[in-house]
Amino acid sequence: MAWRAKKMPFDEWGPFQDAFAEIFFAMKGDPEMALFIQGAPGDELSTVFITDRNAQLVERLCAGGWEDSDKPSGKHVSLLVGNGDPARKFGIELGPH
Repeated sequence: MAWRAKKMPFDEWGPFQDAFAEIFFAMKGDPEMALFIQGAPGDELSTVFITDRNAQLVERLCAGGWEDSDKPSGKHVSLLVGNGDPARKFGIELGPH
């Protein structure tokens, strides 16, 4: 699985999450699509991560600034949108650890 990432302030990633969810549900909850976020409470910017499934379509929701990335890892990783248990499926540890 390939990943894409972008740093966003809250006022961008909140609406992006909603728009991503609309596409996700339109794709019938595709288990290869997922949206994760990494950022501590109070951080000015957080990093959002998407799987590369339908990435060209998803990236149009918030154009520019997307980069190839490793899967999310480290502190303060949370799942925002996914089907089943995408953290386990993609080998991602969630939580503040």
